[in-house]
Amino acid sequence: MDNLNNLYNFKNPIRHFLNIDNIILPNDLDDIDLSGLCWTSPIKFRIRKDEKSYRVLKFPNILNFLCALREFKEMDHFYDIQDIDERKRVKPNIETGDFKSNNFSEKLENDFNSLCIFDNLIRLDIKSFYGRLYLHNLDLKELERYIGNMNNGNSNEVILGNYISLFIAERFLKKVSDDLYEKFQMEKIECEFSYFSDDFYFFCNKEDNNKVIKLFDEVLEKYELERNNEKYSIWSYEEYSDYNLVEKYWKKIVSEDRLRCRNTDGSEKKGKRNFYFINQLIYRKSKLKDVRLQKVFINNFFKSTYFNNLSWDNYELQDFNCHQLFSMFKFSPEILLYTLPKFKKFDFFIKKIEKFLAVRYQNSLETNFFEEQLYYFYAIKSLGFDDILIKNKDSVLNKNNQILKSYYLIYNYFDNNDINILKNNKAEDQWFVNYHLILSLNDVKNLEDNIRIYLVPKSAVGKPSKENHYFKFYKENLESKKTLIKKVESLELGIQRYIDLKISERAKTEEIEENTELYDPFEYDYF
Repeated sequence: MDNLNNLYNFKNPIRHFLNIDNIILPNDLDDIDLSGLCWTSPIKFRIRKDEKSYRVLKFPNILNFLCALREFKEMDHFYDIQDIDERKRVKPNIETGDFKSNNFSEKLENDFNSLCIFDNLIRLDIKSFYGRLYLHNLDLKELERYIGNMNNGNSNEVILGNYISLFIAERFLKKVSDDLYEKFQMEKIECEFSYFSDDFYFFCNKEDNNKVIKLFDEVLEKYELERNNEKYSIWSYEEYSDYNLVEKYWKKIVSEDRLRCRNTDGSEKKGKRNFYFINQLIYRKSKLKDVRLQKVFINNFFKSTYFNNLSWDNYELQDFNCHQLFSMFKFSPEILLYTLPKFKKFDFFIKKIEKFLAVRYQNSLETNFFEEQLYYFYAIKSLGFDDILIKNKDSVLNKNNQILKSYYLIYNYFDNNDINILKNNKAEDQWFVNYHLILSLNDVKNLEDNIRIYLVPKSAVGKPSKENHYFKFYKENLESKKTLIKKVESLELGIQRYIDLKISERAKTEEIEENTELYDPFEYDYF
């Protein structure tokens, strides 16, 4: 199976750290049916939702996920969910592991066209959508059990994070969409609408605003769902235009940066160039309305074609550039993934960033934002500041960030006392870190016992027809020294491949003006 990393964890950048693509698949995968599987516990991984709160992704047992994927990928529109309903706002790209960039600009343009016709846009959201998706409402029949098996048999929610869950949710939302359309027709309400997962966009006239909201509530109630009262907004054309300034700002920065590289006669200036765009990013960011848009603006710039095609030998880094960059790293640590390979070419930058990383990494370990801890870990390890990582090993040990703990295991940052503490945690939902614990022990003599103690799901114990499938899967991969995470040394290549794919994706869209495809308004509306 191709692109397992992207399917196992879709959209979130932590997929770059995973190494599911490299695992050895069972030879008898096609023969493992529900009778050979059992309930399994996913691991929990917290990511930032807003400035103070987090949402929980759940990574399912890999064998259960593989078997579920085998079944679901045969369903209609699995890889092209936008074709399920013409009202969907997104098009997935499995190769890049996120949504197609040009799709967002297209939908935004459609929004403005609709706002010219109707009085306003109403944005409404379904409360705790994934956590309240009951499996019996999804019309999955026997496939329900493949989903339940990935979440300890829980039928009251669909776990958040993987592509199968996205497909299931989008397939279900077609029912909501059809019911809404039917009600609008019956009530003779002029309304156009579209949706991105649980976020609905209604274009209507003011006299119908309350009717639209009432009908939305009625449809949700039919499926035992409810509207999120905290996510309710009404936009005029002018308000929506004022809010969506990301693309305009970005194009302005690129245009001015290009002008500064040329003389009045159009010829290219000689000598070293300054990083003018860094100052402009900070200035323009401060003009945007909210934190989500600011992060979209900053993150996407550093993934853009323009930034990645700069002639880096022509630039010089100055002191003020460093503190400007560090302020952006602090604001959105994800940027480190896309900028570090570029800026670490400057010795001055490396000397300046060490203290910043030491303080920010320690601070991140005091939060519940596990993905940011990984971003700082990546930067620190790739720059060779191992002493910072070792200094913070106790904090890492006390966190439930299993991916980060796994890195500490494969790089031997934990001492014997730490290893013994990890050995005492045999809970099934610790299987990810325990897999790497067994790898680090390199105890061939006790390998089979350790697999049974730490990795075989509790529901499979004592049931040979189930237990053997999990045991063989883990044993083959452990004997072959397969990690479930990528070494930091190979992360840079994977991220660069992702950037190259995004650039190629944009280049194929000839009808879009150069670089306008940068804007991604859904980047932090995680499905």
